[in-house]
Amino acid sequence: MAKTKIIINTLVYEQAHSNGMQQIDFVDDVKAQGIDMIEVRREYFTDIKKEIPSLTNKIRQNNFKLYLSIPDMIFDFDGHVNGKFIQYVNEAELMSATAMKMNIGHFEKAQLSDWMILEQSMSKKIQLNVENDQTILNGTLTPIVDFFKIIEEKQLNIKFVFDSYNWRYVDEDEIVAAQKLYPYISILHLKNVIKWDKSYKVVAFDQGIGEWRTLLNDMPRNVLVALEYPEASSEQLKNQINKLEKELK
Repeated sequence: MAKTKIIINTLVYEQAHSNGMQQIDFVDDVKAQGIDMIEVRREYFTDIKKEIPSLTNKIRQNNFKLYLSIPDMIFDFDGHVNGKFIQYVNEAELMSATAMKMNIGHFEKAQLSDWMILEQSMSKKIQLNVENDQTILNGTLTPIVDFFKIIEEKQLNIKFVFDSYNWRYVDEDEIVAAQKLYPYISILHLKNVIKWDKSYKVVAFDQGIGEWRTLLNDMPRNVLVALEYPEASSEQLKNQINKLEKELK
């Protein structure tokens, strides 16, 4: 069933979160949509230590898979493994996360010892992913390709979350990027963009200027698709899921 390939990122509930709701409050709506995978955003936690136990219980009760998005770099400005990396791994393990996602950071400065520390610090239970963001450092094609060349050489289990239209923010072509990064892609963050005040604004995947169907067809066959954009209502989200489901069949 196509819905087994769909993840809901809690950015969908941006307005509800702004109104004070916690991410645990979104699980029931995701379930009502017929989806059993949710991607939570670390920056959306008010008190992560207090919220993890109840969220984890809710996830287990509903037999969900949880993905954790962390807006931070693996390698810091000096090329060392982020001082918070082990903390992030511990948090992901406490959540029984399927995967945790970060950005590449300054890997080009990393020494052999730094790569060894990363390998030793990576969870044996949780998939580590990286994603292109909207910055030159973490969101352009050349450094990401270079990063994965090193990952292949070192045989590290790191995969790629392809954010569909973050490429536009750094003046790069998402179709070219998809072709270059194809072997590493495990998840597609599906959204779209419109031009907005000399830049772009994120919108629903079928409402922007990007050729989302072409991009979707360029993805690996078993790719998971996460909806990641603010949505106005549960009814509109339902319509979006139904539309995507037809494309995934």
